[in-house]
Amino acid sequence: MQFTRLISILALSVASAARVHAQAVRAVAPESGRAPVVSDAAQDGVSRVPQTLGETLRDGRPQIDPLDAEFDALDFALARGEAPFGAQLSAALINPALRPQAPQRYRVNLTPGTGFSERTWVQEAASTTPRPLLVVFHRFGVSEVDAIVTTRLFEEARRRQWHVVAPRSWGAIHFSSQLSKIHTRAVLDWATTNLDVDDQRIYAVGFSMGGGAALNYAATNLGANEPRFAAVAALTPLLDHEHAYSVEVQTTRDTYDDIFGNGSLNSADPYLMRRSGLFQLDPLQQVVPGTDLARNLAHTNVFNLRASSDIPYLMTQFDAFVAHLAGLPLVSAQHTSLVTNFVGHSWDAFDERLVCDWLRLFQLQTPTSGNTLADANRAYFHFDVEQDVSTAFSPFSWNLDGANNTFTLSATANLQSLRVRTLAAGLSNTAPLTITLSAADGLADEVILTDLPLAPVQVLRDGAPTANWMHNSLSGELTLLETDPAQHVWVVTP
Repeated sequence: MQFTRLISILALSVASAARVHAQAVRAVAPESGRAPVVSDAAQDGVSRVPQTLGETLRDGRPQIDPLDAEFDALDFALARGEAPFGAQLSAALINPALRPQAPQRYRVNLTPGTGFSERTWVQEAASTTPRPLLVVFHRFGVSEVDAIVTTRLFEEARRRQWHVVAPRSWGAIHFSSQLSKIHTRAVLDWATTNLDVDDQRIYAVGFSMGGGAALNYAATNLGANEPRFAAVAALTPLLDHEHAYSVEVQTTRDTYDDIFGNGSLNSADPYLMRRSGLFQLDPLQQVVPGTDLARNLAHTNVFNLRASSDIPYLMTQFDAFVAHLAGLPLVSAQHTSLVTNFVGHSWDAFDERLVCDWLRLFQLQTPTSGNTLADANRAYFHFDVEQDVSTAFSPFSWNLDGANNTFTLSATANLQSLRVRTLAAGLSNTAPLTITLSAADGLADEVILTDLPLAPVQVLRDGAPTANWMHNSLSGELTLLETDPAQHVWVVTP
C-alpha cells in the first residue's frame, strides 16, 4: 500500500460529518462490502425496517470496512517483515510505539492472551491534563471502524478534548461474550495506562449489539480497582440473547451456537447467554426474577434511546428494560430514556452531540449499598465473590456504614464466600467492627475481612464468644465461619 494511499484513507477517517464521510468512502471504494444502512428509503420511497439483526448483513456475513481491511493487510505484512518501503513509512502513522510521530488518531493492536488479537481505534485528546475517555462499541456484523465512518462521535470527542477508543471487542459479531469482555478490558487497561485519562469520567456509547455490550460490561465489570463506566448511552441495545435466539434468522442462531455452544444446532448454553445480556424475558415479556444483571446498573447513569420504528424484538427488549430500570432504587444515578422519530435500524437515529452533552454531566460514583447479582468469581465494588457453583448467578444485598463501622450482608444465594476489602470499603480496622449476616438459600456464607494484620482481641457472635473464626497473619485476613443461614450479628474487636 502506497504512502499517499494511506494518507488518503486517513483523510477520509477524519471527515467532520459521518454521513458525508460514509459517502466519501463509497466514492473511493464503491464495492466496499460494508453492511448497508437499513434505514435508507427503498426504491418505492418507503423506509423498510429489518425484522432481525441477521437481515442487516449483506449475504448473511459480517463485514469489514475497506479502511480496516487495508490496515489489516498492512499489519500482517509488517508482522511477516514483507511490507514495502512505503508501508514501513506509513506504519509510523499507526504504530503506538511511534506515538510522538503519530497523528491524533491511530490504530492499536493488542494481544489479550486469548489466542486472538484485539484491534482498536484510538484518538488522543490534545491536552496535558487528565481528560474523559469515550468508549464506542460497534454495531452487529461490522468492525470497530464503524465508529469512525458511521458516527460523528470521534469529532464530538475531539471538540470536547476527550480521548476515544473504539474496540473491536474480539469480533464483528461477539454478543458480549466473555471472550469479548476480556478483549474490551484489555483495551481499557491499555487506554488508562497509555493515555492521560480521568478515570472518574469514562463514558460508553453503543448501538444495537454494541449498546448491549456497553450495558453488559457496565453491569458485570464492577471492581473498585478496574476501569468502570460513569455513564452509558445505548441506542436500541440487544439485551436478551435467549429472546434474540428464539426469533433471529438461522445464520444468526448458528453464530450463537458457535459462541455460546459447541457449534452444533441448538447448542447455545442459556446461562452463558444470560450472563452476556441484562435479563431474560418470560413469554409475557416480563423480566424473569433472578436473571436481571440490569439491577447492577442502579448506581450507573444510563441514557437509553431507540427509534420509533426499529427491529421489533429489540424494541420489546428496550421497553422492558426501561420499565425495569424505573423500579430500581436510585441514589445518585440518573436513568433517562428517549424514543426518537426515526424509521430503521441505524446510528442515524441518535444525535451525537446530545448524547455527549448528557454524558459529560457525570462522574463515577461507588455505592455504599446495593442488591448485586454476581455472574462469576470476581470483584464487585469492594468485594471479591466466590460462588458455590459457576453455572448460576449469585445475588447478595449489602450495606457499608463507615460512620458506625458496620457491614451487612443478606439475601445471599450460591455464595461460598465474600472477601471484604476493609479499608477500601471505608471501614476501620482499629475500632470494633459489626457484621450482620443472613442467607436466602439455606446455605451459610464465609466472610473474609482484609487489612487486619493482628488477630482480634475478641470475636462475638450474637453477643457470645465464638471459636468459628481464623486469622491469617501472613495475609492479614480474618475469616468468619458462619454455619447457619439465619441472621446473626458478629462483633470483631481489634
